Amino acid sequence: MSTERRDRSGQVALVAFHSSILDVHNFDDVKQELFDLIEERPAKLLLNFRKVQYVSSGVLGVLITLHRKMEAHGGRLVLCFVDPAICELFQATKLDRYFRIEDDPAADEVVESGHNAGR
Repeated sequence: MSTERRDRSGQVALVAFHSSILDVHNFDDVKQELFDLIEERPAKLLLNFRKVQYVSSGVLGVLITLHRKMEAHGGRLVLCFVDPAICELFQATKLDRYFRIEDDPAADEVVESGHNAGR
């Protein structure tokens, strides 16, 4: 479902989703891993959405919670390589103003490495 790793400094956590659909049925396990990861207090959490084509409203709620938790300890959540249709959803719900959405090349490193760092 996802692959996670850290950059060399340990300050940037990278997570890539392997499913094209993110909904409450397939996101439950990943959700807990993401919350556990945030407890480690990375300065930046990059979520790679390159393969994702659909995000349910339940997952949007989890992303909002992740964003709040990251901000609470001074970190940043960044959504990377978001599909245009999902960007339209973010725009319609005004979440594009809430989330930082950018195509950070570092987010592709986790996909290219293809391994799960200690998880």
